[in-house]
Amino acid sequence: MLVFDVQDDGKLSLVRFRGDILEGVETVLAGIPAAVQRTSVRFDCEHINYINTMGVGAFGRFMKNFGATRQLEFVRCPQSFIEHAMMVPSMVGGGRVTSLYVNFECPSCRRHRLKLVDRSVMKSHDLFPNEPCPGCSKPMHIMLDADALDERFLG
Repeated sequence: MLVFDVQDDGKLSLVRFRGDILEGVETVLAGIPAAVQRTSVRFDCEHINYINTMGVGAFGRFMKNFGATRQLEFVRCPQSFIEHAMMVPSMVGGGRVTSLYVNFECPSCRRHRLKLVDRSVMKSHDLFPNEPCPGCSKPMHIMLDADALDERFLG
């Protein structure tokens, strides 16, 4: 089950999610509008663990409506969240993803590395910066369909 807490810094409201986006998530999400004080809202998604189809639908409907009158930003998004958002754009409610976790794999030694990547880095380099393997120092490749990323993530 998904839970959230909200902090307000005077400029924006920070909503931190923890848990799973599953069926019934709309009950939890219904509490966000009363808890949020600002029209600029940052969602910290780092601790979203599991997402299922029923949860995606409800989450997307909520974010689409909630984002209609607010500026939304999503940070520290796990790769599973990004993959679902690429298929169901309403998951970001017209907002922007400004940082996401990217899984890199070394084709030589098969090591994996999860790295938080900021959107500003993605725009200034060839989408994702080169990542040397911590084991063999050869270039690692991202394990995400970078071509499917669009302005929700890079704009």
